[in-house]
Amino acid sequence: MPITALVIDGDHVLCQKTATDWLPFGLDIPAQEDYAPTATAVDKPLANAAVSSLSYEQRGLVPLSHPFITSADATLTSTAAMSLNFAQDHHIALADTLSFIPYRVLIASLSTQNCQSLSEAIQLLRWQAQTRFCSCCGGPVAPHRSGERAMVCLDATCGHAQYPRIQPCIITIITRPNPATGVLQILLAQHHRHTQRASIPKSNPLYGLIAGFVEVGESLEQGLRREVFEEVALTVGKIHYMGSQPWPYPSNLMIGFHAEYESGEVVIEAEELSHAAFFDITDLPHIPSAGSIAFDMIQQVINQA
Repeated sequence: MPITALVIDGDHVLCQKTATDWLPFGLDIPAQEDYAPTATAVDKPLANAAVSSLSYEQRGLVPLSHPFITSADATLTSTAAMSLNFAQDHHIALADTLSFIPYRVLIASLSTQNCQSLSEAIQLLRWQAQTRFCSCCGGPVAPHRSGERAMVCLDATCGHAQYPRIQPCIITIITRPNPATGVLQILLAQHHRHTQRASIPKSNPLYGLIAGFVEVGESLEQGLRREVFEEVALTVGKIHYMGSQPWPYPSNLMIGFHAEYESGEVVIEAEELSHAAFFDITDLPHIPSAGSIAFDMIQQVINQA
């Protein structure tokens, strides 16, 4: 049977236009193409030409843990994803009616499962494209013979296995009562990267939550308190876990927390932010779109107020 695969170009997904939205479109891959890893790949070293051919074929297509559902009745699904380069090199035609749409745009109208499938596809294709040689000895690598998500060095004296890396990031919603009225407020910040997106009008700037990478040796809670203090010079008190979301920019796991304001005045880190302030929940600026964990966290706080 043919494989139906999504086509990914960086963080853009090949889509078809529906009556209301863009929907990721799965292409059928010819049945005669063999993409399954072989035992030979890691059982013994291969000649350079064979290694190049094998690794190229298998890096171009990745299976999805959960199929991407492309129809309301779940009869149409994509079970794999491939890069645009793979499609072009294998002369897989892309209809002129199809377009590549950014993941950030798609998540507002897709189910959680479909968003996770797309995130997985984007991350795995990027990882495979960037994992072409052994990080220990520099030798050629090939997929693990069992189908495990690992690229294994073909040098028998090395055999180092490289796995996809996930980068933990905290994202924090900080709240306090308005000092004058008692209305619940949320700290929101405008990041420089938001002002650089063409899709965000200058007249309606986007404000998001405080977020950042967890550093080596830190707990999640320590990373949260450090990021908050570095970016807006505030100290927070009680911290409550809210949820998490895989985020393919480039390969993050966003871990959401609600933190209660404790002390300090907002002083922004100028290299990261252009503005930050507490906003009443009844008068919020332009916030991240539906589908993002930031939007979900803000809505949770509003609904619980």
